Amino acid sequence: MSENRLNGLAMLAVHRNVKDEIIDNELETNFRSNDIGLFTNCTLTDADKKLVLRNVWVPNVNYEFPLLEKYKARGLKFQYKWFTEFNWLVYSEIKQGVFCKYCLLFAKYGGIGGQPLGQLVSTAFSNWKKAKETFRNHSKLKYHLSSVLDADHFLTILDHKQVTIIEKLVTNRTEQIKLNRSRLIPIIECVILCGQQEIALRGHRDSGKINGNY
Repeated sequence: MSENRLNGLAMLAVHRNVKDEIIDNELETNFRSNDIGLFTNCTLTDADKKLVLRNVWVPNVNYEFPLLEKYKARGLKFQYKWFTEFNWLVYSEIKQGVFCKYCLLFAKYGGIGGQPLGQLVSTAFSNWKKAKETFRNHSKLKYHLSSVLDADHFLTILDHKQVTIIEKLVTNRTEQIKLNRSRLIPIIECVILCGQQEIALRGHRDSGKINGNY
């Protein structure tokens, strides 16, 4: 939110005697730039992934989840306790539904024949009538389990607990170069010595009874 917008809210509070909590609510809503709904169906940077995994917006325990029109008759809405039962679950106030944070970030395809990903991944899930059943089934999916591992690997690298594949390749190549150089040193020293002593260099594959000096 811009500074002018903040000043405007403050002036409203003074001139209209608006209660502080109203301003706080509007500020809170406008500052939710880490709502997971903002990270769907787009190219994400490592910084975006880190934010979703570690600092995504999570409503507090007193948050009033909206009662969607289709469920008003039955009074069904999202239950806060589901966060505890399924730690991958993230609610989006913008989309008014939930996502799997791991699959949203790392799942590329899933289902039979690599079908496009749908609810909980590319679109918000809000069928509260079948919520628990859907969440349990999702937890067992192959691409979900793979995404959880990918997320763990991503954070491990991010925390410098493990080097990336490229870093491993560079390190292995560097070690191989050092090893090759160390093997060349005695060969070069032998060639120099033979040259200084005017000793002929002759390999063991040459014809003759004498194997040679090299």
